[in-house]
Amino acid sequence: MQADMIHSPVPTTPLANPSTAAPFKKQMRPGEALIQGFLFICGTISILTTIGIVYVLGRESFLFFATDEVSLVEFFTTTTWQPAIGQFGIWPCSTPP
Repeated sequence: MQADMIHSPVPTTPLANPSTAAPFKKQMRPGEALIQGFLFICGTISILTTIGIVYVLGRESFLFFATDEVSLVEFFTTTTWQPAIGQFGIWPCSTPP
């Protein structure tokens, strides 16, 4: 009896058989394709916008620290923030009042 259980064939369902599963394939409706395309375009625009923002901020900060007016160490350790007179210490902006 145990031998019959080991060699018994596994019943197949119509969904498990690839030749009969094709008629059950879901068709995309035109509205779904339009919405999917719109969401893809929105996602692409948001990614490109984020990359653009990071690029511009990186470029401007590089140009700011490349000048002789302020160094990176001076920027993070100086306690005076007065850009009008050329003092760019960020320390007071990062601590609570």
